[in-house]
Amino acid sequence: MKITSQGTVIMSTNPSEDAQFYIRHFGFQPLVELDWYVSLQHPELSALFLDFMDCNHAATAESQRGHPTSGLLLGFVVADVHAEAQRLREIGLPFLKEPTDEVWGQRRFQVAAPGNVVVEILQRIPPDPDWLKEQEQS
Repeated sequence: MKITSQGTVIMSTNPSEDAQFYIRHFGFQPLVELDWYVSLQHPELSALFLDFMDCNHAATAESQRGHPTSGLLLGFVVADVHAEAQRLREIGLPFLKEPTDEVWGQRRFQVAAPGNVVVEILQRIPPDPDWLKEQEQS
C-alpha cells in the first residue's frame, strides 16, 4: 500500500464550529465546508487533513452514528513549545497540562479543544541520558 496523505475525522455535533477552533488557533485552512462535513488542511502540511463530520449524518458509519468523538488526543509538533504556549495563553485557551520537559525527549503542553478533544503541542528535545541508560538495561 502506498499512502499519499493522512486524515483524521472528528465525529462532531457541530462540525463548522469545531473546525473554526483549529482555523483560528492553529492555522488550518478550510478545503470543504458543508453543513455536515468540514475538511481542513494546514498550509505547511499539504498531506495532512483534519476533518469534522456530523455524527448524526447518514454518511457516518452505523456504529458511530450519534456518538461524538471522545478521548482523542491530537499532537502537533512545533519548533518552540514555549512560544506557542505563550501565544495560546494570551488568547485564553484552557491549559490541561503546563509546558513540561519529559525524560523521553519531548517538551509538551496540552490545551482543551471543542468536543472533548485534547491538543498536545510538542517539541522534540534530547532524551535524558540516565533515562536512556535505564531503557537500554531493561
